[in-house]
Amino acid sequence: MISGDHVPKLTRPEDASHLAVLLGAIKEQKSCTVTYVSPGQGKEKRYQIFPLCCFFTTDGTYVYDVTVPEEHLVIHAIERFRDIVVDGKTKRPVLQYDPASLLADPFGIALEDAYLDVEVVLDSRQGWFEAQRAWPKEFVTLQKQPDGTWKFSIHTRGRYGHLSWLRAQTGTILSISDRGLAEEYTRSLDTQLTLLGTS
Repeated sequence: MISGDHVPKLTRPEDASHLAVLLGAIKEQKSCTVTYVSPGQGKEKRYQIFPLCCFFTTDGTYVYDVTVPEEHLVIHAIERFRDIVVDGKTKRPVLQYDPASLLADPFGIALEDAYLDVEVVLDSRQGWFEAQRAWPKEFVTLQKQPDGTWKFSIHTRGRYGHLSWLRAQTGTILSISDRGLAEEYTRSLDTQLTLLGTS
């Protein structure tokens, strides 16, 4: 499975070859052995992955995969692969790693293993503005409250992206139902103010 509206960023001839190998492994539900260069560290790591789907963004071409045998959901940039070989091992995808939901989550692209369910209430003006967006209904449902505020019921695996969305609503948030997320949101605001020297 491959998705995205952008032209793929494949800077080396071998990137196209690696993409073809990944797509074949996805279709046949086979694992791959890869050598991957970690960003920042520049170190090569060799391990096994089970690719789920490939997608394009403005920054590059990526693959969602599950590491074997740990079964951690990971996102890899295809341009960081040094080599990739399809193994003979097959694996049935775990239900929670459904490619369509990975690509549809509005708070992706970096997704965590566990879903987060949270209700966020925005004031009437910002809530109305955010309600005009085309939110996927399986992840976000909206309800206008009698007092004019808006309640967003959010089901996502993109905790980091969701936190970024919350920071963009600063000053208009009336409540966040998940206490841990609310504390994380408050700490992130304190950090921003400290960096700006305004705390």
